[in-house]
Amino acid sequence: MTRDAYTKAAHLALLKEMLPEGRMTLVSEQEALIAQTVPHIFRDHILADRFEWLAIAFDKEATKPKVQHRVGVFRSNLMQFRQSYASQDVSDWEMLELFVEHSMTPATSSTRSGAPGPAHGATFESWAFPQLWISSPAEIAGETQKIVGFPILSPRYRSQLRLLPFDASPTDPELRAALARRVLRATIQPTSTFFNALRTRLALAGRAGGRSTRNGPSFVSGAAYNPRVLIAVLNIYRIYYNWFDARSYVSELNESDNTEAVSPGTTAKRVPGSSDRISIPKQRKRVSIKETPAMRLGLQDRSGTKSPRKAPDLHRVLYKPWILYGTPIWTRFEG
Repeated sequence: MTRDAYTKAAHLALLKEMLPEGRMTLVSEQEALIAQTVPHIFRDHILADRFEWLAIAFDKEATKPKVQHRVGVFRSNLMQFRQSYASQDVSDWEMLELFVEHSMTPATSSTRSGAPGPAHGATFESWAFPQLWISSPAEIAGETQKIVGFPILSPRYRSQLRLLPFDASPTDPELRAALARRVLRATIQPTSTFFNALRTRLALAGRAGGRSTRNGPSFVSGAAYNPRVLIAVLNIYRIYYNWFDARSYVSELNESDNTEAVSPGTTAKRVPGSSDRISIPKQRKRVSIKETPAMRLGLQDRSGTKSPRKAPDLHRVLYKPWILYGTPIWTRFEG
């Protein structure tokens, strides 16, 4: 038996080894054990001013209509704020940073007595962490009512931030701009989207006995309690059923079944940093047909031909191999 802190530390140590040398920013939720492990695992990076840690929390219980309403209010406020910069040439991203810098407020919560208190949990009440958390005015990436904390920052900002109480708004322009940039970039949306897609497609990766925010507690029969089993299955899934396909160069003379002709005309390209698009003539004559490995193996039909079929249930393959004995995996489908 091992402690949960050991598992958390091992994951962070492996992540540290896999990433190349350079500056890195860790974005996490308010997990209980992460505050005990991050400062130790990344100690060298922290002392060298090459590591920052941002912690976030947002409303996971929000329904779709509520999210859409909040996003609509945010867009209206942003458009109104943009009018004050109508005479200036400001990109969309820079405008968003200015809006966050102008509208962000300290994040607080109500105590039992009704008095304002810190928005973060007990994990971050240590004197080593700044107590000020920021409420983000930008309702983006599906993370509404988001609050952001700054447990570890660059020393030039950390020394100023630690002097502020939990309900004080930063007044220094440089510090306020730095916090606004980090509030805007602090998100777990890419990771959350990937794992949600993975759990939908692979029952073995489901949370056994976990708590679902929508359906309540549940138990996934046959879930992987041994991490090595899950790692092995994920490697199989990554190789055979991944969503990525290398788009290699295709010669004009290549007319195989895996290529298709490009219709003549123009294509629209967006100007980086703006919403403007320009039309340019198409250069390629033939392109590769976009296929996933599952399509190449016959698991899934090409888009536009038939309705895509589901991938095999790997739970039955691993736990009930006699059902598929002697049969290639891609010829059996589960309803």
